[in-house]
Amino acid sequence: MNRYVHTTLKMGLAGAVTTLLALLIGLEHAVTGGILAVLSTQLTRRDSIRDALRRLVGVGIGLVIGTIAFVIFGYSVVIFSVLTFVYAGVLFALKLGVAIVPGLVLVNHLLGPGAFAWSALGNAAALMSLAVAVALLLNVTYPLNVQRSMQTISNTIDQKVSFALEQIADALSGIDIDEKEREAEDKAMGKLFDSAELHAADAVFGTVKEAGDYVSMRRSQWRRINRMWRLLDRVEKPHEYAAPLADYVRGLAGAIGKEDQATPQRETLQSLLASYREKPLPESREAFEARAVLFQVVFELESFLAVKIRFHETHPNWA
Repeated sequence: MNRYVHTTLKMGLAGAVTTLLALLIGLEHAVTGGILAVLSTQLTRRDSIRDALRRLVGVGIGLVIGTIAFVIFGYSVVIFSVLTFVYAGVLFALKLGVAIVPGLVLVNHLLGPGAFAWSALGNAAALMSLAVAVALLLNVTYPLNVQRSMQTISNTIDQKVSFALEQIADALSGIDIDEKEREAEDKAMGKLFDSAELHAADAVFGTVKEAGDYVSMRRSQWRRINRMWRLLDRVEKPHEYAAPLADYVRGLAGAIGKEDQATPQRETLQSLLASYREKPLPESREAFEARAVLFQVVFELESFLAVKIRFHETHPNWA
């Protein structure tokens, strides 16, 4: 099921549960509590945990500032309007912007009695605490099979990386690659990477941290693949020395996987680079530029492999 559908379900549950609990406890403005719970529901568990304390602190500041302002200057809509600017500025300065809307909603409740009342202040604080607690509990306990989803995403990314390398090998061999197809693949990969980041943000207990790091590594590799494409766009026809590099890239495409195959691949690439350096110097400007592109592609491939090697050094038990 789509993540946004899950989030919608969580919002509905959080709002309903908070409203019912507020009614059972006897709090005033129970529906407001439900709305605050909806506002406190996040896309990911990590965001929910991070923002829960910010909302509580920000609303607490709002209730204190609001109470002081109303007691000194009077309980009026004009004072509340001026307070809106002051409160928003203070929270933005403190990086507590997520609490502005719920804070203003609850400060508005202090206007109801028309004078200072501990009951109104306590009711507002209780509503926010209940809303944040319900939303946080629901976000953390809501059943999500993050590990399986991350495995599916990482496998799909591996397949697309392998396919992109096959296309680079074809381009080195003089085979034209459809530009629109490349752009579509790049957009598809962007969506996969973004989805993986959201899944990783749900792994608050570290269950898929390594998988998140794995996807980040592939994202870094994908940037290098895009750089290689830009380099190859400068070459009008394949260079005579491109064939060995094309063969190497095809072999690399078949070695994309969870295991550390990057280390032996780097040794092979270094041997290929050494053979290039032994070739005679180019005699024309066109040949020089083509050779320069090949060298740059080799250096991008070195960086491509280095990222994978560093990942395995950080996660030696990954596979």
